Amino acid sequence: MVSEIYLTRLLSTKLTLQKFVDDLFETIFSTAHRGSALPLAIKYMFDFLDDQALQHGITDPEVVHTWKSNSLPLRFWVNLIKNPNFVFDIHKSNIVDACLSVVAQTFMDSCSTSDHRLGGWL
Repeated sequence: MVSEIYLTRLLSTKLTLQKFVDDLFETIFSTAHRGSALPLAIKYMFDFLDDQALQHGITDPEVVHTWKSNSLPLRFWVNLIKNPNFVFDIHKSNIVDACLSVVAQTFMDSCSTSDHRLGGWL
């Protein structure tokens, strides 16, 4: 009975937050608001990583994907999502910190090419 109550709360919370998380990811990944191209600095960095893979004979696309994921989304955006106090003058409560950690983990999972299995805690 208790787990059913928590499941209902979890689903209602997910529905409440879904739009905000979708908007965040859309802002990070979308090129619609700046045309069809990435910012030049990011394009240069990703082209550089592609060139380095060719130069060193790395043909595994997973390696290049990992380089790109670790360079921008995981090192920059995850840090910014998890620690907004680095940019803004705000205090993070423990509850907000836990919620931001979930959003950051979701973002990291979205940059992975492997399948993720859910379960175990319900």
